[in-house]
Amino acid sequence: MSAPSPPPDFTDNPYRPPLEASAIPTVVAGRRPAGFWIRVLAILADGICLAPLTILSLYAVYGIKSLPLFLAAGLPGLFYKPFMESIYGGTLGKLLIGLRVQNVDGQNIGIGQAYLRFLPWLPQSVVGLLVTFWLFNQPEYAVTDGFMEIAKIMEKNPLTMFANILGWVVMIDCVIAAFNERKQAGHDMLAGTYCVYKN
Repeated sequence: MSAPSPPPDFTDNPYRPPLEASAIPTVVAGRRPAGFWIRVLAILADGICLAPLTILSLYAVYGIKSLPLFLAAGLPGLFYKPFMESIYGGTLGKLLIGLRVQNVDGQNIGIGQAYLRFLPWLPQSVVGLLVTFWLFNQPEYAVTDGFMEIAKIMEKNPLTMFANILGWVVMIDCVIAAFNERKQAGHDMLAGTYCVYKN
């Protein structure tokens, strides 16, 4: 009597129905993806770590009105996130909370992939720098004091509204992480990256 034949393998069948959501792997290269709220906590931790630069930027614009000081405090924002994530696997906030950014193989991402991941923030950062540079070149700025008065001058530049719209785009991009199994934000999907727990 011959042995029973093995059951047919339908895994390569293009007509096979899609996997149920519960069957989609939720572990990437042995690490659990970080959820939305823990990533928000990491952003808040980053905000605390970078508070001195933020305070210097505000002081440069609304206090002593120094463009060199503003650039010295503001330009690092164009490099901080991509370089930290490509070299150390995460920003200071992520590392303090116990998270890291990796590719699908569990390795650190390269600088190009890190900047692709940074893409939603990059236009907002560049527009913010341009608006502030424009502000320093306005004659009325030199003789204006007070936060609200300076803010009114900035509102005259149409790029200010564009910067606000970009801020909403970044927010929506991040919220996407709350609505998929692998907890990928829009920038993660764009760059093929994952934010995961280190252990």
